[in-house]
Amino acid sequence: MTGCWQFDNDSKMLVGNYNIGWVDNIRWQTIMYDVDGKGLGSYETDPYIFAVGHNDKYIIAKQHPLCKDYFGKECMPDQSITNYFIIDVIERTKIGPLSETEFSAKKKQLDIETLEFDIIYPEIPND
Repeated sequence: MTGCWQFDNDSKMLVGNYNIGWVDNIRWQTIMYDVDGKGLGSYETDPYIFAVGHNDKYIIAKQHPLCKDYFGKECMPDQSITNYFIIDVIERTKIGPLSETEFSAKKKQLDIETLEFDIIYPEIPND
């Protein structure tokens, strides 16, 4: 018996082994760390990531978390909540989720105030 498991996906390399991507549904877009260059790795943030910026040392990301319906199933991103993340590419550490105020203070502390979001996706993805 043979079969073919097929799914939708998309990804974009950022820096080092980090990429932004999703599998099965764009609502699950996240920052991933690819350990072997073949797509096997770990999720570094929860979905839905809708804005990213990076340089050689840091990745910044903006996220609307997925809401849960009555049965606990994930649904559309909750636009009433925006979380921010900073990933240290060299140390492979994540800071966040942060509020906008905390994010701005941490960017200043890390001397990356000029690092901007330059990869932007719709805040509510099209399924």
